[in-house]
Amino acid sequence: MFTNFLHDMAVGWVYTGCMTDEDDTPPGDDLSPIRSAMNTAGLSFEDVANALGVSSRAVRFWASGRSKPQAVVRPQLAKLLGVSPVDLFPADRSDLEPEVIASYDRLIDIPRNLWERLLIGAEHHVDIIAGGTRHYLEQNPDLGEVLQAKQRLGSSVTFRVCLADPTTEAIGAREEEESRYSTLVAGGLRTNTAAVLSEWQNQLDRYDSGEVRVTDVAYRLGLFRFDDEMIAQVYTFGGRGQYSAADHLQRTRQGGKFDQYVEHFERIWADASRPPPETN
Repeated sequence: MFTNFLHDMAVGWVYTGCMTDEDDTPPGDDLSPIRSAMNTAGLSFEDVANALGVSSRAVRFWASGRSKPQAVVRPQLAKLLGVSPVDLFPADRSDLEPEVIASYDRLIDIPRNLWERLLIGAEHHVDIIAGGTRHYLEQNPDLGEVLQAKQRLGSSVTFRVCLADPTTEAIGAREEEESRYSTLVAGGLRTNTAAVLSEWQNQLDRYDSGEVRVTDVAYRLGLFRFDDEMIAQVYTFGGRGQYSAADHLQRTRQGGKFDQYVEHFERIWADASRPPPETN
């Protein structure tokens, strides 16, 4: 018991009063963000405790609102529950840049539930610009069904996807760059990019308000916009896109980071072209 107590103190919670094992809900009828997210995810106190390596008592304190996990543990808890850290700890948002909801060390750390919510909730704009979007397609296996459902319901969502042109010299240069720091097979990036492009064409050919274009500058900045929310990432030199850091943004002001990224997309989209026949 004492060992668990010391471990709980190490991962960070502050004791603010007596609490029994049954006393695990905050005063009032509303559930805390953590407890609500646990219910949605179908996880018990023990499930969360085992996944994070803490005691179930510590998790009960977090869920009751009587304590908080240490800052380093919060992203792990959020990922486990399939939400953003600021969904669980709204006060943490003041520590981030304006319009930044959450930051992720790698694109692959973004919970699948977040990708699904953004796609399903979009009512006006879905704009994507990236060198390739294999990870996004893998995280959204029901993309085609969602698009068809939106179309049946008369959705006015415009779906624009701008990808790197696999036929340009820029892809070859990027491939050479990545091969210096990874085990990328020669020709692999060009082949993968062409395959992703073909998959997007197949998906959006069946969606009336969808369009795919290609450009030779898309792969330096990845943007995934869903109305007033966006995932933004800058590719590191020699790094793979899915391993680059990413920010979850929400538009809160005019002329801010969100609007600047939207302008970036629009400028590249205007100069992008439809894929050449050989990639169809």
